[in-house]
Amino acid sequence: MTKEETAAIRQWQYDDVDEEPAVGLPGHDDFTAISGDEVVGYCSFGKRAMVPHYLDEEHFVGVAWGVRPAIVGGGHGRKFLEAIVTLGSERYQPRRLQAVIKQSNPRSLRAAKKAGFLVVGEAGDRFVLQMPH
Repeated sequence: MTKEETAAIRQWQYDDVDEEPAVGLPGHDDFTAISGDEVVGYCSFGKRAMVPHYLDEEHFVGVAWGVRPAIVGGGHGRKFLEAIVTLGSERYQPRRLQAVIKQSNPRSLRAAKKAGFLVVGEAGDRFVLQMPH
């Protein structure tokens, strides 16, 4: 991910999520999804997508993702997440993927479940999800 892509993604604003996208952080592997010449999505692998109670870097790698707000709800989530799961599974094997999703973000939760993530707990206002073995 380039500095320009990181800056563009950090400007994204969602109606139901009040956080800046977690990209461009030291120690994280960031990737973009491009359509034409536009960034339409991103994923970031690293500790930021994990919560302390579930922090088990020996067995899991955290993953966060986002889709450009203008295309949210357009049916791209499942395919996008399947690509992220494939990338993460190949890159970080044998560790499994773990994600944290705000409870106020039902679209992302539905897409994650359709891609194979299972809810394994809660941490404050977030669900903790993990990919099964």
